[in-house]
Amino acid sequence: MSPPAITPQKRKAHHSQEAKPDASNAPRDSSEAPSDDSETRPPKNEYETGRVKCEGCGDEVSFRDEATGGFTLQLWEAHRLNCPSSSQPQIAHPLAQSAQAKQSADVSFDSEPQAKRRRSKRTEEERIEYLRSDPYVAQFEAYRVLCACCDKWIRLRPNSTYCSIPWDAHRKSCLAKKAKYFPGGAKTVCDDRGAIFAADPNVRKFDSERVLCRNCEGWVAIGVVNNEQAAKLWAGHRASCQRNVFYGQGSSGLVMSVAPNPALQNVPPPPKHLLALASSSSLPLPVPSPVNGAASSSSSSDSTTTPPTTSFKDYNSTNQESRRRTAEQRAAQLRADPLVGEVQPTRVFCTMCHKWVQLRQDSTYCSYPWEQHREKCLKRQYVHMAKEVAPFAEKLVYTGRLEYTLRAVTHLFSATYESTDELTIAALVTFLNAAMPPDKHEDFDTAEVTKAAMALQARGHFVLEGDVLRIRK
Repeated sequence: MSPPAITPQKRKAHHSQEAKPDASNAPRDSSEAPSDDSETRPPKNEYETGRVKCEGCGDEVSFRDEATGGFTLQLWEAHRLNCPSSSQPQIAHPLAQSAQAKQSADVSFDSEPQAKRRRSKRTEEERIEYLRSDPYVAQFEAYRVLCACCDKWIRLRPNSTYCSIPWDAHRKSCLAKKAKYFPGGAKTVCDDRGAIFAADPNVRKFDSERVLCRNCEGWVAIGVVNNEQAAKLWAGHRASCQRNVFYGQGSSGLVMSVAPNPALQNVPPPPKHLLALASSSSLPLPVPSPVNGAASSSSSSDSTTTPPTTSFKDYNSTNQESRRRTAEQRAAQLRADPLVGEVQPTRVFCTMCHKWVQLRQDSTYCSYPWEQHREKCLKRQYVHMAKEVAPFAEKLVYTGRLEYTLRAVTHLFSATYESTDELTIAALVTFLNAAMPPDKHEDFDTAEVTKAAMALQARGHFVLEGDVLRIRK
């Protein structure tokens, strides 16, 4: 039993010693030997062979470096340049494609800082010309742009004048929204009407269906689709509205004019390019005549009509920007405003809200912050005055009309009627309607006044006998 056990061990050792020198040739011999397994085994791919086949000429090009054995594209690039085929060959193997893409990506990454160059900074005149030539810009100022499509003011960057970067971003999104409602790339109503109404100084603002007239402050319906008809409708209204304003027959009934300010007579004229930039400002809200907060009485019907408060930009006839003028000119414009109480280089005192308004710190007498505050303060003052007048003028509710009737009857019996006189319902109706502004409240009728007289009788102050109202004795 022991000899057979020892003999296989010697044979294994001897076999392993003989097989070691031929171990490297074993796969080659097995592949070269004809057998059934060699026919079914797939051929070697390009990665195993270290070569890639050119699809143009059919030659095989090595992608291994002869010195180091590493991957390289120098041999392939040299062959591609000298390849006799007219069409550029393509690398067939995905591994070679990924390596070439990686190398091209590295090359593009290295050259990216050189290709991405910042454009030269444009001057203010170039930025102005860019905004002026944009058909979607209805109006523009130094720090905001009015979009002709959505009729909204787009705020620009505060650290530079006429910066178009925020406007470009808004225009892109606005046109994308517009394309959603006007598919097919057709020329939309916004494009045509933006060109028609944007340059008209009599147009305060407009949309796709109407135009707001600057003279009469009324909306003019112009339709939706037909642009030619819309232009004719607006031209007819503009001609009649301008004629009425010229002859003093506008909505206000008077042609208002602002007297020239002597403080601005010595101001030198602005450059010509700023004259072309002067954009019309919006009409101011009506403000009561007492600017400093004094109460105004409306008892006298023939009181002198005060001219409407003009906007801050109206004091400068050219509407030029403050950054293009000297400090003395900006200070003169601020002092000429009647709503400014005191002027300092970095702040002004508002006489409406009695507060100091901080101006810009990087420039003296910069009027732009004051313009913003002035507009907001005028609106707040107007709303506050309207709220104070509303409880006295509102006669729409039944209780308010009843109190108004009671006060009217009390006034008549204390002023013109004696205790023996008879006040008829018809005379009371005539007096109540005559004492109200025309076309402002609903007129009193006989039935309503009769109910009010019955309510006054129930209170015990007066006696209603038929259609006659007397004082209770």
